[in-house]
Amino acid sequence: MTDGGKGQPKVTAGLDLGDKYSYLCLIDTESGEVIEEGRLRTAPETFRRRFASERPLRIAIETGTHSPWVNRVLEECAHEVLVANPRKVGLDKRCLLTEVRVICRRRGRPDASCRPVRLRATPRG
Repeated sequence: MTDGGKGQPKVTAGLDLGDKYSYLCLIDTESGEVIEEGRLRTAPETFRRRFASERPLRIAIETGTHSPWVNRVLEECAHEVLVANPRKVGLDKRCLLTEVRVICRRRGRPDASCRPVRLRATPRG
């Protein structure tokens, strides 16, 4: 699901991570239309099953308790992961999924204020 020229994913996803369940929204990067919305259990195996066979996506998640392992699992599944600090990108009162819709309407290009953060290495296991 990448365009032929740039290799940019044609689908952008937003994951709102929760302790028990996470909410997913897949959006067509070109049209801004919602392709899929749903929820999945917040567990490494659930994420592997859901995303391992998916074509490469650009996936936005917020920093938080689960973001280090979610980032690692999604990257292992060959997806591009953007980890954003909601306070630094002005998401204090807005949902990440809403922001992903806004980004997708701009053809999947986050603006300058949406700089991904680097996660510190965490021990595995």
